[in-house]
Amino acid sequence: MMQCIYDAVHKRIEGAYSSEDQEIVQINVEDPAPGFVALRNKIDWKLLKDHPEYWPGTHKKVGIVDEAFFASISEAEAIQVGANAKITPHQIHIVNELQKLEALHSAADADNNDDNGTTSVVSKEELERRYRLLVKRRLNRDNREDLSSFATKDAKKAYLAKLFDEQLTLYNKLLKGSKAR
Repeated sequence: MMQCIYDAVHKRIEGAYSSEDQEIVQINVEDPAPGFVALRNKIDWKLLKDHPEYWPGTHKKVGIVDEAFFASISEAEAIQVGANAKITPHQIHIVNELQKLEALHSAADADNNDDNGTTSVVSKEELERRYRLLVKRRLNRDNREDLSSFATKDAKKAYLAKLFDEQLTLYNKLLKGSKAR
C-alpha cells in the first residue's frame, strides 16, 4: 500500500493523482508505529536506490575507505533530495545511513572473497567506527531533548549506544530482508 502511495505521488500510476490545484510536496506521518517506521524506511531506501538521479552528483564520488564517505550529508542536501523524492529530510538522512551500511556489508563480503579487499587499506573495525559515528551524530541531534535529561556524560553515552544498537538491528533486518527477495 505504501509503495502505491509513493507511485501515485511520483505520478507513476496514471490517473491516481491528478489534482491541478494542489501539488504533493512531501509524504509524512506523525508519530508512526514501529512497524510503519520499518516499512517507511524500506520503501524510502528502495525509492532512492531505484532513483539515484534524486541525489546530487557528488553523492557517490568517494569510495568507502575515504573518511568523507561516512560524513553526514548537509541539511541543504537532505532538503534538496527530499524535495526530489517527496519525503522528509529526516528520512533522507536515514536512507543515507542505510546506503552506507549496505556499502559496508558489501565491502565486508568482498573482503571475505578477496585477499586484497578493503580491510587491507582500512580495517573493518575502523569502517564500522566511522559508520557508528555517522549514525550517532544523527541520533544525538534527533534525541537532544532526551539526552539533556541525563546527569552524567556516561549515562548519555550509554543511552546513545542503546539507541544506536536498536537502529543498527532495524537496519540490518531491513537489508537482510531485502537481500532475500
